[in-house]
Amino acid sequence: NANLAGYPYDPTKAKELLQAAGYRPTRKLRLWQSKSTGILKLMQSIQSDLKAVGISTEIVQGDWRDLDKAIASDSADAAYTSWWADYPDAENFLYPVFHSANFGDAGNRARYANPALDRLLESARVTDGEAERLAQYTAIEKKIVEEAPWVFLWHTKTTAAVQPWVKAYVLHPIYNGNKMLNVWLDQAAREAALR
Repeated sequence: NANLAGYPYDPTKAKELLQAAGYRPTRKLRLWQSKSTGILKLMQSIQSDLKAVGISTEIVQGDWRDLDKAIASDSADAAYTSWWADYPDAENFLYPVFHSANFGDAGNRARYANPALDRLLESARVTDGEAERLAQYTAIEKKIVEEAPWVFLWHTKTTAAVQPWVKAYVLHPIYNGNKMLNVWLDQAAREAALR
């Protein structure tokens, strides 16, 4: 939904919300991540933002099994994870990770629970009309952003460069969709270009 705005950077408002929620820090929050230098830099930035509103954190790095175990056992206060859809449909981005039936390894690692949203997700899954499904998923996304069970950071973009002699290459919207079964090389065009 291109009309959804991200969360603004507003430390003053964050402090107000924490105070209104009765948040009183009793220990450092543990921010889990896999072992990655790039993700560590991101986590350090998040750590700095949290410090600015009075939340002390400790970054915990581990391999994927450590991270998965901490999230599954509910011992991670927060974690950096990502979601890659298996097929290009809103259902695969929303139902697995936000329906309360999917706590833990099934996808809902944040343990987000909202019975009203569960009903909306269930309804959208079985709706036939494309326009009606889109309207339902648009409303679902709006509700999820309002309730903020996740802090959404970005959605990746994939770029591919191919030589002119590579024929029938298609960059698929889903990473596992490109099986390269129809790709072929125009050998004459390749040889002419390399001369």
